[in-house]
Amino acid sequence: SRGRRALPALDIVRQARVEIPRGQQPDSSVTVRVAVSEQPLHIVTGEVGYASEDGATAQAAWSHRNFTGGARTLTTSIGAQSGWLAIDQNPERFVRGVASLKEPYLFLPELSVLASPFVEYRDDFRDRSWAAGSDGTLLYRLGPVLVLSAKYSYSERHVLQYRNGDFSS
Repeated sequence: SRGRRALPALDIVRQARVEIPRGQQPDSSVTVRVAVSEQPLHIVTGEVGYASEDGATAQAAWSHRNFTGGARTLTTSIGAQSGWLAIDQNPERFVRGVASLKEPYLFLPELSVLASPFVEYRDDFRDRSWAAGSDGTLLYRLGPVLVLSAKYSYSERHVLQYRNGDFSS
């Protein structure tokens, strides 16, 4: 039953059916039949949008659902917020690139880890700067849709131009 719940949690699995055929002898072994259909190995997504305070935004991502085998997922993404057509006088403009690697099993089937290094350029009312860092997240699956997470982030920002912006917000 644990395996039946763990299979659909993998990003590479579209559908999994686990059956125990009837009529087996009551001994110490059981025949289990598993039928799995896979998701597409690669996926590309994109979004464009507009928010009145932020202006035009865009994001694109590419994922490999079985990176180096073992059902690991590698996702690379880039997002941008242009400030173009924003109603705010000093809209936030940024570009951010992230590469995330998810290891589906860490010691236990319910425990997985996600490592996400990133780089970012920001130009807003506070400053014009760039940053680099990484996020590390432990995920513990409590149920089909319930996950407990713990995240640690480290980043270093280099300010290219400081501005005396409104810090009250």
